[in-house]
Amino acid sequence: FIKGTLTLFFVFSAVVSMSQPGTEKGLPFITNYSAGEFGSRGTWSVIQGNDGRMYFGNSTNKGNIVEYDGVNWNKIAAPYSSAVARCFAKDNKGRIYFGGSGDFGYLEKDDLGETVEHSLLPFVPKDKREFFDVWSVNTEGNEVYFLSRERLFRLTKTGEGKNETWKVKTWEPQTHFMYSFYEDNNLYVHEQNVGLLKMENDSLVLIPGSEFLGKDRVQVMLPYQENAGSSNQKYLLATFTHGLFLFDGKNFTPFKTSDDKVFTSNMVYKALLVNGKYLFSVLGTGLVIMDPSGKVEQIINREAGLKSNIIYAPYIDSRGQLWLGLDVGIARLDYNSPFSLYNSQNGVGAAVLSMMRAPDGNLYAGTQNGLLHYNVSANRFEQVNEIPKNQVFALLVDGKNLLVGAGGLFLIKDGSIITVQPSVSNNLNVSSLVISNKYPNLLYTGTSFGIAIFER
Repeated sequence: FIKGTLTLFFVFSAVVSMSQPGTEKGLPFITNYSAGEFGSRGTWSVIQGNDGRMYFGNSTNKGNIVEYDGVNWNKIAAPYSSAVARCFAKDNKGRIYFGGSGDFGYLEKDDLGETVEHSLLPFVPKDKREFFDVWSVNTEGNEVYFLSRERLFRLTKTGEGKNETWKVKTWEPQTHFMYSFYEDNNLYVHEQNVGLLKMENDSLVLIPGSEFLGKDRVQVMLPYQENAGSSNQKYLLATFTHGLFLFDGKNFTPFKTSDDKVFTSNMVYKALLVNGKYLFSVLGTGLVIMDPSGKVEQIINREAGLKSNIIYAPYIDSRGQLWLGLDVGIARLDYNSPFSLYNSQNGVGAAVLSMMRAPDGNLYAGTQNGLLHYNVSANRFEQVNEIPKNQVFALLVDGKNLLVGAGGLFLIKDGSIITVQPSVSNNLNVSSLVISNKYPNLLYTGTSFGIAIFER
């Protein structure tokens, strides 16, 4: 037996990072669907029907919309000329509208229960039917807005069933329309080289001070509220390559984040607001998750398990699962699952042998290659360099301290590492730790050569 003395040093130091149980959030579990499963490569849009079925807008001339019931993929027949479905929207009755290439309309069940496309193009005056892709669709009551680069269409429905008909009004841009947004009963339209427009009294009116936005593309407009009790409505705008801005209805101010380069070095494409967090698809970067203060909390990309860093369409379904339309398929993320994953992307690069939360709330993981500490602010595990990079089999709470059994015996007190007894020529490779209930001043350690007893 080896008999040592466990001496406790009182070291006072500030605990830099404190985590409470349950605050850690790793990577979501990811299911990838290859393009071969549903017969198309790029997926530009995603939506869920009221019956739970998923619909995906793709790039193909053999059916530009694919329906998925959880088991089977079904291509919805479309005109040969309709080679892509760029966008979806759903009205308050559950009808799904799509914007295609030179076409737009809605989905509906036929007499056999099969989903079919209904084009609304016949209701459009013939001299207004020449346009390319429809990039945005917005619904409000009986009105549906379809936006192409060439013009904005508003279709107002009258009648129901066989008596359904549509009244059409259009607006023409000075240059090119880009994307439209419907927030708080107001329609906003971005126009290239002009700025952000707002529909007022049936006219698109330039918002003063938004002219600088005409130099880029406004890709995202979402409600913004940093504090739950705030009554002032603001909107978070994301441009293609010039970062984020806040809009209070009159003024535009730059919105600073913890990593502005993420939103300027690559192209921001789309975004969602989910449970108070902003989920951005940034082309070439992946999915960027940001809190309302501007802190980038997480980036989900190829390293996390996605097949591509090019995300065209993020969508959250009724069960809280996150669907991503990629340039090479589709991904489904268990975004709201209570389970999440830590791997090499967030610091866990070796097999985990033990885990323990220290009395101060900090979380530690013993691995095949040393001890890791969970950094709350970085949302990742980091190497504890004071502990040898041996196998760490044993972690044990001892009062306000944490004992670490590795290549030697160590103590973590107030965030500081204390070497109790090092391992010399592998004479103390600790694999287990037990404090005697009858004699609490004794610590039993299982080692490669038997049992070592330490006395407090």
